[in-house]
Amino acid sequence: MSMDWIEANLEAYRNMTEVLVALRQRLLADLNTGYGEDWLTKGIPTPVQERLAGKKDREDTVAWYSSGERGLFEYVDFFDMAEVLEGQGAGIELLAGVFPQQQILRARLMELQVVAQKLGHGHAVTDEELSLLTNLRIRLNLPSRPGVRQTAPGGSAPLAAAETPAPVAVPPEPAPIAPLPPPTSAAPAPTRAAAPSVPVPAPPTPSPTPKPAPQPIPVPFPAQAAPSARAAKADHARSAPPTPSFEEVVQAMDRRQNPIVLRALYAEIMAAAEAVWARGAATSLKVWYAVRESPWYQEQFVALGLKPVSDFYSIIEDLQTNLGFSPTKEKVQEFLAGRAFAQVLLSLRELFQRALKT
Repeated sequence: MSMDWIEANLEAYRNMTEVLVALRQRLLADLNTGYGEDWLTKGIPTPVQERLAGKKDREDTVAWYSSGERGLFEYVDFFDMAEVLEGQGAGIELLAGVFPQQQILRARLMELQVVAQKLGHGHAVTDEELSLLTNLRIRLNLPSRPGVRQTAPGGSAPLAAAETPAPVAVPPEPAPIAPLPPPTSAAPAPTRAAAPSVPVPAPPTPSPTPKPAPQPIPVPFPAQAAPSARAAKADHARSAPPTPSFEEVVQAMDRRQNPIVLRALYAEIMAAAEAVWARGAATSLKVWYAVRESPWYQEQFVALGLKPVSDFYSIIEDLQTNLGFSPTKEKVQEFLAGRAFAQVLLSLRELFQRALKT
């Protein structure tokens, strides 16, 4: 099995550490501003203080020779930060400016905690998670680190693939442009100009029209994939359940009826994706605004794997913030390609197929 993912994990670990340290420093400065010398007792909720003390005690017990000089705040992780934000009273604003809304910031902190756990367990991070870390480094104005991946761990020989965007850009491009099949048949083509066979003329037709628009729209979510897989013996699968109303979504979140909420998110995501690719601006995001502020979202974020949903809406909101509501199609495509939009849609397809399978 290829071990290339380890290099991506090393890059993710560097970025995650820099983001964690930067957020800690900013959070500590905000707590000092808001509470002065009493920032620990007044600004940190008691359960978080106890959890931090437990982390330090465990480390002191196992590695007594190395951790004694560290203060409690150096054990704050992303989940702790989210709880600190939740526990603030009126008039206290922490980590202002990192994201336009506190709800988005808390969601991102939860996502970062998941990434940290994956790195700690030696699990491969995804391109979307690398993109999240890169975007946060930009938001925190951290200095760029050119060439950080040009040396293998331990100072060994230079690596051939130095940049993380390489794996990000590879998956979406070959699908519509299809430049990979011609090279295999292009070698014998010059020697046998008289025998091009039938399949050779077919590839040139898609290659002159490298429009990225077909990439994200034909995403086979469950409502489309089920009939093609079982058209012969599951004809009832063709009729997908109707899209829930907004009132039904709100009630479903209170009753923890996950399929109803997910169907509403699916419908809104499909409409938003098509609108962005067609006009550069999303349609109403009413369902998302209700979902992200709900206890249901906090509870189901890890259980249902909702990170691709958060990634999708973050890209849509950042696009409108950075490009406005009437950008050119070229700028939209460039922005979406830089944020790995096609990969996010593929992750959404897997999420909805898994969660809404019948």
